[in-house]
Parts: sequence; C-alpha cells; structure tokens
Amino acid sequence: MTDREYFEVILHELGLLLDQIGLLCDVVLIGGQVLAVEQVAAGEDPLLQVETDTGQRIDRGYSLDSDLLIDHPDPDESARWDELPHVLREAGYQRGPRGYQWERQVGDVYVRIDLFSPQHGPATATEMTPLPRGDSVLARAQEVHLQVGARVVKIKTPSLVDFLLMKLDATRIRRPPNPKDAFDLYAYVRRKGAKIVGEALLAARKRERDEALPRLFELFGSEGSQGVIDVLAFAPTLIGDDRLLVVRDVVRVFREVRRVAEEIDRPQG
Repeated sequence: MTDREYFEVILHELGLLLDQIGLLCDVVLIGGQVLAVEQVAAGEDPLLQVETDTGQRIDRGYSLDSDLLIDHPDPDESARWDELPHVLREAGYQRGPRGYQWERQVGDVYVRIDLFSPQHGPATATEMTPLPRGDSVLARAQEVHLQVGARVVKIKTPSLVDFLLMKLDATRIRRPPNPKDAFDLYAYVRRKGAKIVGEALLAARKRERDEALPRLFELFGSEGSQGVIDVLAFAPTLIGDDRLLVVRDVVRVFREVRRVAEEIDRPQG
C-alpha cells in the first residue's frame, strides 16, 4: 500500500465518522490535515509539500491523524451529548493511550482521531482537549466537498484567519515544540497566496490582526527566526544555495503578508 492509498483510507473513514457525529453536533477538522483536505477538494495530491519559485521542494509527507473540534450541544439537546462515546464505539473506535484519542484498525491502516472542544462550556461526554479559540473556529468554519472513491465527503474546515491563529497558538502551547506547525503555516500561506492571506488579516478583527502579525514576524521575520529553522527541518538534503533560497523564500512570503496586511486605504483622486 502506498502512502497515498493509506491516506485515502483514513480520509474515507473520516468521512464515514463525520456523517455519524454530525447527527449529534457540529464538527470542524483542524490541524495540518486541513491543508491535505483542501488540496483534495481542489483535485490535488494531499501530500503536504512546498515547491519554491526557484524549484526547491520541501516535504512534510501525509497528515495521518485527524484533529476534530466538537461543538457543545444546545442545552435542550444535552442528553444527546452522552451518545458521542457510543457513536464512536459503534463506528469501531476504542479509546487510545490518551483520553482524548480514539483509534481503530482498518486492514493495514491505523486510524486515530484527537478530540477537541471549545474552552468554555459544559462538561464533555468524553475527554477532549479544550481549544481557546474553539467558539470562533466553529462559528466561522467553511464546508468543503471532496470526492473520495465513489462518495462525496463533506468536511468543515477553519476560516483562513482561524487556521493561522490556531497554528500560531500551537507553536507556543505544544510541548515539546514540533517544527510541523511552522511548516504548516508556511505551506498554508504558500498555497493560499501571501496577498490573499494579507488581505484576510487586513479585513480581520483588529485584535486578531494585531495578534497575528507580530507573532508571524517573530517566527518568520528574519533568516535566523525559529519558524524558518523549523521549515528547514523538512529539507535535510538541501545544502548550499538551495538551502539559502528556501530561507529567503520563507522570509519573503511572510514579509509580503505583513506588507499587505498593514496597507492603509487612501482616498482615490
């Protein structure tokens, strides 16, 4: 089985599970797998990679773990919340080594999901990791449709600004730190386009823009910044000029984001 086939099994299982959980509550896919799902929806390979304008390629591989943000039910439907663990077991999942993880084996494929919930809310029916921005992520999520085999899978993903903010949070909260968060930010901005990302931040709430821009500059503002170093962790075979060109591309992309996001509209005339 190829890595691509392995990923497609995981995506198929995710679609089946979301059909079931979606009957109980709202669900949004978060984490690096968002990039892969959006690439599949656009008819592209789900491999997480970046190719610079000068031809250097940086690969992270396939994102195999699904992170799911689960909304709390309305108060008058709270009894249905208790059905979530039952739905997971009926779908063939069992608790993983950590309480917020559920797992199942599908042939040779190992499927694992991590559960998250909004930070402030009622007690959850099963252990989940509280997500500080959970409420806004759920409120602004967008639905993508993708073809997986013979069926169409519908998956909600975060808004552009929410994805950036969650990944920025991860670079600070995750212990031990993981370079994949910086890579995902770079790959996401590269895919969306620095101009589109900058415009989204320009149009965002002021407090979100004022938070995101300094943190992006801290991570990617210079050639020695930690985010740039983290991206290079996925390019161990690049040396010399090729390595330097990647560094310059990362810095350039995020400087362009900052330039666009800090534009001030001037009257025409």
